[in-house]
Amino acid sequence: MPYYVQIDPYIRKYYCKKLPMGNRNPLQRMKTIIVKQMLNKNTPIAPEEPEMPSNRILNNSIHPDVSKYIIQAGIQAPSGDNCQPWKFSYDKNTIFFYLNEDTDRSFFNVAQTASMISCGAAMENMKITATKFKLRSDIQYGSAETGPVKKLPP
Repeated sequence: MPYYVQIDPYIRKYYCKKLPMGNRNPLQRMKTIIVKQMLNKNTPIAPEEPEMPSNRILNNSIHPDVSKYIIQAGIQAPSGDNCQPWKFSYDKNTIFFYLNEDTDRSFFNVAQTASMISCGAAMENMKITATKFKLRSDIQYGSAETGPVKKLPP
């Protein structure tokens, strides 16, 4: 198409212009090639995944490196204002996940609802990562004082 429309909300301008010959114009093709090369040059290379131990079970407990890897996946989950309202600890075959209510006291986090949603995203990341190591995950919720109260369905 030889015509294009551009709306710039920052300077509040509206443009409607014509490209001679559209995107078939040799100059337009050269611009496209140059921009693609610039974008590819600046694209970060994905880091390699850390090498995980081949024996993931040691003395009937999960290898600590595997637990750390699963926790790292949880940390990567999105959270409101990127406050990450969670804490982790692990012991043998259990990863403990705590909601830190003092981390997010924003106006939009009514009754810790937004924090609980982000904790759910973190748990989902961890659960998916656990399947990578052929581990089954069971989720139980409760408080730090009383321990697990109810088991959630897998």
